[in-house]
Amino acid sequence: MSDYTPPRAPQRPTESEICEEADRVLGNDDTAATVAMVQRMVGLPADVERWPSEWQERFGERSALRQFHGGQSRADAERGAELDCRKDAARAAKETT
Repeated sequence: MSDYTPPRAPQRPTESEICEEADRVLGNDDTAATVAMVQRMVGLPADVERWPSEWQERFGERSALRQFHGGQSRADAERGAELDCRKDAARAAKETT
């Protein structure tokens, strides 16, 4: 008999793992790494313009709230809104599996 154990299929990350990793990466101001990492986990395209319309609408609303009510710059508001939407998409994907 052999001691060979076949490799296990990779498991999907948990919601908290997605959020913790995204927050860790964003803390380093490395938006490109955050987008790439979350895209792999969630499946939303890297380009917001290619998102489904409901996610584009959510992104626009979140961005406006962060900018006008939160006092953030446009770039910071868009970065935060994108991460919010990606986290929401991860939660939605988790609920459907």
